[in-house]
Parts: sequence; structure tokens; C-alpha cells
Amino acid sequence: CAPGGPVALGCALVAGGVAWLATDWALLSLDEALNRDEMEQELRVSLAAMREELETDMMAAWDRAIERQYAGMRQQITATFRPLDASAGGR
Repeated sequence: CAPGGPVALGCALVAGGVAWLATDWALLSLDEALNRDEMEQELRVSLAAMREELETDMMAAWDRAIERQYAGMRQQITATFRPLDASAGGR
């Protein structure tokens, strides 16, 4: 970069950036090679736990929805069909 004169600063910045990116890429590749299997296993365990939690939450939500539906049906049946009340009122 030195023979470039005024362009030396730009050249140095570009060279430094390229060196930084190359070093970062090399370190990330090394980290991946050393820790990939462990990280994948941790992700699998985490995803399995999240799936189990989601299934539990979904089943609870369905149970609540079904209970509300049946409660509404019971209330409607109780309000519209009371044979003892109908026979007592007719006497």
C-alpha cells in the first residue's frame, strides 16, 4: 500500500477489512468444527422441550374450549327443558 501515496490509507483500510473478515471466518469455521455436534444436540433437546410444552398448552386450550362448549350446552338444555317445572306449572 505504501507506493500508492495518498491512496495508501484506503488500501490499508481494505487490506485490514479483508484480514479481519478472513480471520473471523477462520475462527468461526474452527468453532463450528469443534462444537457443532454439541450445539446440534442442545438444539434438539431444546426443540423437544418446546414441542412438549406447546402440546401441553394446546391440549389445555382445547380442554378449556370443550368445557365452555359443554357448559353452554348444559345451560341451554337446563333453561329449555325442565320436565318437573313444566308439570308443576300445569297443575
